[in-house]
Amino acid sequence: MSLNIIENEFGKLNGVTAIYGEWATGKTVICMLAALETARSGKKVFYIDPQKNFSVERIKQLDADYEKLLENFIIISPKDMGEQKNLLEKLRKKVNDSTGIVIVDTISALYRLKFAKKEKDAYHINRDLGLQLTYLNDIARKHSIPVIITAEAVAKPESEQETSMVAGNLIGHMCTTVIELKKYDEARKIAILKKSPSKERKRFMFEIVEKGIEVIA
Repeated sequence: MSLNIIENEFGKLNGVTAIYGEWATGKTVICMLAALETARSGKKVFYIDPQKNFSVERIKQLDADYEKLLENFIIISPKDMGEQKNLLEKLRKKVNDSTGIVIVDTISALYRLKFAKKEKDAYHINRDLGLQLTYLNDIARKHSIPVIITAEAVAKPESEQETSMVAGNLIGHMCTTVIELKKYDEARKIAILKKSPSKERKRFMFEIVEKGIEVIA
């Protein structure tokens, strides 16, 4: 499963882990696998889904016992940045010993929409995102549970081959671990450890398959 695979390759995940990459690099399937892995242990899963990427059909492919496991899921889809911030603030009080993981897929979606609408200036939008990351760090630290967030990637102006994470300076600073997902070719992806407490730089190649992800030796 995804947490085991990632931790086998990159080491134990502590605090908040950010996973970023372009479309179809495996961000959501990794989140779903991590959620299912937690649900199998009997723990609750808080799955924040602003873009409504969560697919019951995909969950069904990943685990035949999906109906029982989904009983341990709490799936919430905030409509805007303000609602997402309030939700994560309240989540600090809702998370308890029965909770096994918190996932936000994708934390940068409503952030980008806020910029597009120009409802607030950059300072206030970044402050709101910073508060959300603070709440998630509080949850991870207080309850010693994994928190996984995903973010979109955009091409760097100086190179179409290189990408950077949306709100990368802020998210990268406030997350313990940062993992980049990239397309290697039509089928294969690469997971690259960009930041970790050990300061190591590792990578592994994988494919997205019907049952999840498969590491390529």
